[in-house]
Amino acid sequence: MACGPLCANPCVQCCMNASAPPPPPSLPSPAPGATHSLVSVEVNRSTVEWLLAEFPATDLSNPKPTGRPDVLKVELYQSRDELEQLRDRFPREFGAAAVVAPEGATQRLIDAERARLAERRRVDRETPRAERKAVFFEDFRDYDEIMLYLDLLLAEPAIEVRKVVSGQTREGRDIHTWYFTGSGGLVKPTVYLQGSAHANEWMGTMGCVYALTELIEGYAAGDQEIVQLMDALVFVATPVLNVDGYLHTWTATGRNWRKNRRDNGDGSFGVDLNRNNGPERTWCTAGSSTNPSSNTYCGPSVLSEPEDRSMGELLATIRETQPLITAVDFHTCGSLLLWPWQYSYEQLPLPERTDFEVLGLAQEVAINAVNGGEWQSIQGVDLYPHSGGFIDFVWEEHGVLGYTYEGSSILGGCHVQPPEAILPSSAEQYAGVLEAARWAMRDIPPEK
Repeated sequence: MACGPLCANPCVQCCMNASAPPPPPSLPSPAPGATHSLVSVEVNRSTVEWLLAEFPATDLSNPKPTGRPDVLKVELYQSRDELEQLRDRFPREFGAAAVVAPEGATQRLIDAERARLAERRRVDRETPRAERKAVFFEDFRDYDEIMLYLDLLLAEPAIEVRKVVSGQTREGRDIHTWYFTGSGGLVKPTVYLQGSAHANEWMGTMGCVYALTELIEGYAAGDQEIVQLMDALVFVATPVLNVDGYLHTWTATGRNWRKNRRDNGDGSFGVDLNRNNGPERTWCTAGSSTNPSSNTYCGPSVLSEPEDRSMGELLATIRETQPLITAVDFHTCGSLLLWPWQYSYEQLPLPERTDFEVLGLAQEVAINAVNGGEWQSIQGVDLYPHSGGFIDFVWEEHGVLGYTYEGSSILGGCHVQPPEAILPSSAEQYAGVLEAARWAMRDIPPEK
C-alpha cells in the first residue's frame, strides 16, 4: 500500500497507520547572536531516522508522545548553519510536522550553568557526614566528586560492599562498579543499575547516585522495607559507564557531548553506547547510523566499544553465581519507561511481554505518585525504533527485565536542567527502582 506524504521512508512500519498530515510547517530562524538553538517540533516517527542521517550532529532529545498516531514532540539542538539548512528542507522531507515554538539559545543555559557550577559547594572528605547528601544534591557533580561521594557513601559499616573495576574505557580509564547488600553475603538475586551511557544526560547520572543513596541510608536508618529488600537482594551499580564522555561534558566546549570518545580516524569522535550493544542479529538495523559523525553512530561492529563490552561481561559474571532479575539504565529525558523490543515493532511472546507490561505499569504508578507526574510505560519502539540499545541487549542476551528510564524535566530543559530539579526528578526514579527491587523478590521463598 502507498504511504503517501506522511512518511519520508515508506519502509518504516509506522507508515502503516499514517494519518492525514497537518499544514506544512515553517522553522524559525536561529536566535540572534546564538551559535546553537533549541527548537521544539512535532514530527512523524518515521522521520527521526532521516533527520539523524541527514543532520548527524543533531542532538534530538526529550521525545514525547503527542496522543496522535505516529507523531512525536521532540527538541532539536542544532547549530545556526544546520538550522538554516533544515529550514529549507523541513517541509518537503518531513511531510507532517509542525513547529511548536523556538526555545531560545541553549548556549546561554550552558554558559549560566558553567558559571553557577564554578561557585558550587563541593563534597570532600571534610564535609560532615550528616551534610553530605544535602550538599551533593544541591547541584550537578563532576566525575571526581561522584567517585568520592560514592566511596564515602558505600563505606557505611552496616552494609556489605565490594568495589570492582568492571572494565576500561576507550581512553583507558577504569570503570567502577559497586556490589552492595545488607546482610547474608553478595551471592543473592540481583538488581543492576547503570548511569551515564549518554554523557550529557547529567540528570540520569544524579538519579542513579540518588537511588544508591536512598537504599544505603535507608538501610542504615533501619527502614523496614529497605532492610528487607537489601537483606534479600544484591544491588550492582555502575553509575558512570561512559567515563571519557562524562569527563568531556565538563570541558569548555563539550557540555552536549553524548557518545564515548573513540577516535574514528576521520576527524570525528565517538560511538553511541546505546546503539553499539548486541545482539548481533539486530545491531545497527534501525534508528542507528553508520556515519561516524552521527550522534547515533553504532560503531564499526557490534560491541566494538570497551564500555559496552565491559557491561556485558559484568552481567555475564553476575549470572555465573546468582540470578540477575531486573535492570535499570538511567537517561534523560521524556518521562518514559521503555522496554523491549526497541529495534522492531515485533512484540515479545507471552508471558514475557506480560511481565514487562505489569512491572512497567507498577513503576509508572509508583513514579507518578511522587510528584503527580505523567510518566508512561511503553514498548521502546513505540517511542521510535533503534537497535543496539540496553533494554534489547539485556533481555535477549541475559534474560533480564531491563528498563530505560527517560527521566522527567520537571522544571524545564532536558540535558541542561536547573539544580532545583535534581531531588524531585531523582525521587521519581528511585520510586521506580524500588518497584524493580520488589519484583526481584517475588521468587525468593519466604523464611520459615
